[in-house]
Amino acid sequence: VVFANDTTRYLGGTTDANGDFRIQAIPNGRYRLKISSIGYESLALPLIMDGTPKSMGELQLKPEATMLK
Repeated sequence: VVFANDTTRYLGGTTDANGDFRIQAIPNGRYRLKISSIGYESLALPLIMDGTPKSMGELQLKPEATMLK
């Protein structure tokens, strides 16, 4: 999770064996949820925290196109 107006990292986390993640105790405000994994394109989504729990649903990363040498 990074602040929406810059790239300062606020909070991070990892997934469990099923790919599920939970990030707690984020103060109200505007953020970007950045998701990345080696071999896949990164994904960034807007995240507005307003005191209510959020569910991002199922998120899928696209395989990264890599040129072999």
